[in-house]
Amino acid sequence: MAEKNTNIQCVRCLSETAYLAASAPDGSGAWDLYCCSYCNYGWRTTEGSEITDVTKRDPRFSVDKNEVESVFCLNPIPKLLNKE
Repeated sequence: MAEKNTNIQCVRCLSETAYLAASAPDGSGAWDLYCCSYCNYGWRTTEGSEITDVTKRDPRFSVDKNEVESVFCLNPIPKLLNKE
């Protein structure tokens, strides 16, 4: 498993909270997987520059890091039913 490096810029929300989550297990360096701990986006280094290069990325697929909490409203877990 890859060492968890931090302070990598996320290609979606542009925050500095992305990290190296995994690398090719054979050590070949064929691919790396990065994940953002802020907006939960993940991308591989094998993806095209339209995904991995912020300057070429379609702005419709970007997220304003100041709006992440309001955009990603997770479904709350319902309360457990009382057993009577």
